[in-house]
Amino acid sequence: HFIGAAKTFDQLGEGKKVYAFLEKAIQKGYTWEEIEKVEWKYFRKSRYWNKLKSKYLPLHNAFVLGVDKETRDELLKMDYMDQFPRLVFKENEPYFFSILKKIDSINIPLFKAMIEKKGFPDLQKLGYKENYDKPFTLMIHFCKGDTTEYRFFNPIMQQAMKEGKFRPEDYATVLDMYTHTMDKKILFCEPFRTYSDKKIAEISEIDKRRFSIGLIPLYQLA
Repeated sequence: HFIGAAKTFDQLGEGKKVYAFLEKAIQKGYTWEEIEKVEWKYFRKSRYWNKLKSKYLPLHNAFVLGVDKETRDELLKMDYMDQFPRLVFKENEPYFFSILKKIDSINIPLFKAMIEKKGFPDLQKLGYKENYDKPFTLMIHFCKGDTTEYRFFNPIMQQAMKEGKFRPEDYATVLDMYTHTMDKKILFCEPFRTYSDKKIAEISEIDKRRFSIGLIPLYQLA
């Protein structure tokens, strides 16, 4: 988290390092308004503040130009269809799950066509960070309880993760939710929940599995 790292170095009076992290934050879509509202201890009064302010627009414009608007807009439409019934209806209402299944039957072919055309959506090209969860949310809903779709998307998610297009914690969550739903033992325990040892596959090896995909040890999540 670039802002978090910048705040840490601000407390230490390391203006140059604060500048470097905030420059990266802007390149990832953070706005000047977000930076301004932070309570900086030293940075706002340092010479780096005005330097960053003068570079903001060029950095921000480069970020905007790098957005894949076609993919982003397609994902936003799929996300809207995916979330709408979950916001409007309750699980105990008639036809709730049949509506979700119908929406998945529309969204899944659209998502597969997107992958075939452009590859897995690149988080760095989806625009603002609020959009980063869109592919993850769709993967959760496509794969949860559906072995066919899980087998199709799992190698694609693995490759996307290796290419930096899909976050390791998102991949681990999709897998764990799928295996948990299928009453199988989970592999990564992500997100952190209180699972009994019987629900975790080879618990002594869990941190090795987490490390293999770039996750921190389990005890650091407690």
